[in-house]
Amino acid sequence: MMVGLVTARPAHEETVEAVGRELAAFLESRSRAAAAYGTHFGALWEEAGVCILGGKLLRPRLLIELFDALAADRPVSASRPSVVRIAAAVELLHYSFLLHDDVIDGDLTRRHRPNLIGALLQKTEADAAPASSAPRRPSQDDVLHWARTGGILMGDLMLTAALQAFAREQLPPQMRLALLDLLDRTITESVAGSCSTWASATASSPRSCTPCCRCPA
Repeated sequence: MMVGLVTARPAHEETVEAVGRELAAFLESRSRAAAAYGTHFGALWEEAGVCILGGKLLRPRLLIELFDALAADRPVSASRPSVVRIAAAVELLHYSFLLHDDVIDGDLTRRHRPNLIGALLQKTEADAAPASSAPRRPSQDDVLHWARTGGILMGDLMLTAALQAFAREQLPPQMRLALLDLLDRTITESVAGSCSTWASATASSPRSCTPCCRCPA
């Protein structure tokens, strides 16, 4: 008689699913709320949802796995569900950086498929009325400007969402303050890194910032 063996699922798969559920619930909630502001705003959230889901979630995985390792042999002040929600917020923060970077770099693809700007560009071009039925067909520059504008605005919204998630999580007061300080430092160093990259590329000023995670090697 053959006895089937039950193979335990890799821990990282369960972590990815948990973070994915948090992100999906957030995006669904925001997409529903966005509909009250008009079809264009709702479509922006829908396209963002398609783009943000499906990644490897490397940063959330690292955060949760580090928490699990530390919590295995010592008392901790945060619950695992809290850490999962914070990890999902980290992914929102990461996505906000990517959106702004794509605007700065002029990129239209990510992971071999259209990024949000590329998706908005394709959608706007497809929805544009034929020249014969409209007083003025939007120019390519107009369409690209709108798509990049959408990337900037959604990046701002994702940044705000991450901040809200960090601030509202039920954590000990000192832990929350430390988390918010870390968030502020992360955003500051991200902007400083992009500024340094731009300055180096234009050779308009010597590079003098402290190397950080987004500065070129």
